[in-house]
Amino acid sequence: MKKHKGSFSAVVVSIMVIVLICATGYLFCQTIKNRNLSKAQNLLAADDYTGAIEYFLKADKFTLRPDSEIQRGLAESYVRIGDNEEACEYYEKLVELDPSNIEDRYILGMLYIEVKDYKKAESQISALRGMKKEEATNHADELTSQIQTKMVKGFFQDFVDKIVPNFKKLPFTGESEND
Repeated sequence: MKKHKGSFSAVVVSIMVIVLICATGYLFCQTIKNRNLSKAQNLLAADDYTGAIEYFLKADKFTLRPDSEIQRGLAESYVRIGDNEEACEYYEKLVELDPSNIEDRYILGMLYIEVKDYKKAESQISALRGMKKEEATNHADELTSQIQTKMVKGFFQDFVDKIVPNFKKLPFTGESEND
């Protein structure tokens, strides 16, 4: 029987080549992510929110795990363009990454109130109260107040819409028909 010489060294070389290819791919992805992240942050600073969203999304494609910097940039950009439902999605991811972040929970609660998802807003209030910190309790109280205000305002708005459907078109409201 012949011994196969050199097969061990061929396996070692093959493994090293595979490791080097993987490392190169990882570094390439990180470079692209960082480049897109930098462009997105510059656009965000320049108040170009739609452009920032585009580059934050590109950077997000090249991350292996959710990156809080990218998620925060996306959340802030969506808030700035008024897309609160998308902003909620990214603030949810931020809260998932860091459940003890009081400010993110507060903003998420405010966004839930804006999109009239009061049950989810109340879950953020409960989470804030559970933190047992003064800042968290103050934010929870503010969210509670906002929910009550929005619910009452929404009730009266619905009531007026049902009673007087064309209320906004009346001359004494100060609004034009095109509003």
